[in-house]
Amino acid sequence: LKDRQYQINIPEGLQSAKGPVLLHIGDTHSGTYAWYNSLIESLKPDIIVHTGDMADEIKAGRIPEVKDVYCDRLQGILDILKKAQSKVYLVPGNNDLVEEVQTRASFAEILKEDTVIDIGGKKICFAHEKCHISKQAEIYLYGHSERNEIWNLKKNGPEAGVWYLNSLWGVFVIDLSTRKLYCWDRPEYEEHIWVDNRN
Repeated sequence: LKDRQYQINIPEGLQSAKGPVLLHIGDTHSGTYAWYNSLIESLKPDIIVHTGDMADEIKAGRIPEVKDVYCDRLQGILDILKKAQSKVYLVPGNNDLVEEVQTRASFAEILKEDTVIDIGGKKICFAHEKCHISKQAEIYLYGHSERNEIWNLKKNGPEAGVWYLNSLWGVFVIDLSTRKLYCWDRPEYEEHIWVDNRN
């Protein structure tokens, strides 16, 4: 399964994007790594952000006995990200082992939660959990949030001054030059893409 190739359709507007093009993923199950690899190979994003829980099914942050399995599967997603030759930002999650991520991902910039960086003229805040966000930004990229989150995917329209993008809602791509948002369903579900054409 890990070497399986998927046909990923990249929308025309994204193919001609001036960029930089940012891909946001998070809470990745090792059984879906091949899909992410196909997406990255097709998309060729300038920037990849992973907001944590890189081998999501292995709860290494809570169960020390699974460390060896976690490290093996972690290496799988890191190999994909390294091969992409994109700028990579990683925010380790509660089920990651930070020391292992740091040791194995020298090619990436590893961020603490609530870090804000200006990318392509947009202030972007990175976190694994939304509850750890306190700083002001234009775009918030995170892994998951409280059960009763008042924000939702539909609120991230072009008219919204701020975007909150929870990786559990989908796989997000942003053309930062036009602030255009694209979203794929997470790969454990039927592949489907929508494009927000409301602007």
